[in-house]
Amino acid sequence: MPDIAPPASTSTTMPSTAASAEVMGRASPPPARMAAAQPAATLVGAGSAVRTSTAGTATAAPAAPSAAGSGSTLDVSGAPPGWSFRAGFGRPDTTAAPPTSREQTELPLEPVPAVRAAAPLLQPHFGPVGRARPPLLVSLLAIVTLGVYALVWHQRMNRELEEFDPKLHSRPLRSALALAVPWLAGMLVTLAGAALIVGGRLSLHLPLASHVSPLQSYLMLGGLAVVPYLTLLLPISLIAVVMTLERLRCVEEHVGTTTDRQVRPVGATLLLAVPVVGGLVLLAAEQARLNAVWDAVAPSGRPSP
Repeated sequence: MPDIAPPASTSTTMPSTAASAEVMGRASPPPARMAAAQPAATLVGAGSAVRTSTAGTATAAPAAPSAAGSGSTLDVSGAPPGWSFRAGFGRPDTTAAPPTSREQTELPLEPVPAVRAAAPLLQPHFGPVGRARPPLLVSLLAIVTLGVYALVWHQRMNRELEEFDPKLHSRPLRSALALAVPWLAGMLVTLAGAALIVGGRLSLHLPLASHVSPLQSYLMLGGLAVVPYLTLLLPISLIAVVMTLERLRCVEEHVGTTTDRQVRPVGATLLLAVPVVGGLVLLAAEQARLNAVWDAVAPSGRPSP
């Protein structure tokens, strides 16, 4: 049988990279090192040459067909990827290392929960609306009745606040009695001064007449004028005023009054330090705020049934 010559093998031509490849400003390594760093290439059919560009991508350039017109497959799967800058190039490996901590790992995206329909807002439950009163009339009645109406008004105000807002708890009678202590002391001083003046005019001998001069007797008539100062000095009276103003502030908040328009309990209490008119101004201011609360709930301003 005649011998059959084997077909000519396909040759793979690698272009010289000494002049065309440069990495980070360095000249390419010798061909012996460069051969191990070439990118993987698969040649099927006609022979082809692999050309590596400076960007690190491999492109196939057509080569001259072999004499037999057939091709062979070049298996270079075991070769390392190109341009990996391993030790053969004299540089450390720049491949990113895997994360070493849990915080560095990329967490999977969580599905966005479905938007739930907002629950309807519950309207606050209020009780009966209190009675609207003219602020100036409140102060005037307090003067005419020598402070008696102020005590009655204070008790009614706390009762109306408690009935209007179920969240509040107060003891109107106890609060009014706490304010009655300084009022009673001022009233006794005023009555004592008036008795001394009348006794002196009628030439009556009173127990304190010998110890009090006529001028002091007239000054004692202003005993009710010092009631606001006694209220600030007695702890029980001061607490009664501050707590009443705090209840008023809570009601204003519950009806939707903004914080910049709500009453300041401590600042309002300091009005009692203003001589003569301080207490009267405080009464009128509290009633004006009460009227605003009633109007916010019942704009008609009708009293509670």
